[in-house]
Amino acid sequence: MVLLIVNAVVAGLFALSYFLIARISRGQRPVIAFGVSYLLGMVTPISEIAIRLTDYPAPFMLASYMALLGGFLAMAAALSIFHRKRPAWTAIATLAVLGLITRIAIWGGTRDDLIYELAFQLPLALGILLCSHTAFRTGKGQLNHTLAGLLLLSGLNFFIKPFVAAAVGSGQTARDYAGRQPLCRAERHLPLQALFRTAQ
Repeated sequence: MVLLIVNAVVAGLFALSYFLIARISRGQRPVIAFGVSYLLGMVTPISEIAIRLTDYPAPFMLASYMALLGGFLAMAAALSIFHRKRPAWTAIATLAVLGLITRIAIWGGTRDDLIYELAFQLPLALGILLCSHTAFRTGKGQLNHTLAGLLLLSGLNFFIKPFVAAAVGSGQTARDYAGRQPLCRAERHLPLQALFRTAQ
């Protein structure tokens, strides 16, 4: 619970920082998009806290997943906007719809089943891979290529998680998962959770 609170606060501070930068420096207005990404990402740990505290977790389960995906997609848009390029709105909208349909389609499915876990992670993986593609396509120089590479590795990580979940388990319910503190959850709640984490 403490880790989730810390992540929500850190994401909020990142969002606030970007908003303040945009407010103070008119030339930095595009960074507002990064603030929006972190603001969306902040909803995920807040939703996971709510899952543990409520008898009606379903809305928070959906909010957690869609906020995480939305954070990734907002980051892809933000990377384009920052470099004064047009975001890939069609791809962003397609992945948002795919994520929503996929999450609803597997609702009530068997957790820890490989097919369920692959379906759960696929839209998230594609979202962060879109960030990688955007960073590589819109930015120039070693820094942008390094960012693109790190995002690519993070996206590939989402394809590994289903096999880990199927092997070691992620709990029978979302509340079980939200209450667990295995090593893999440390990776899922980094301060850059809008880019690098997932929720179950």
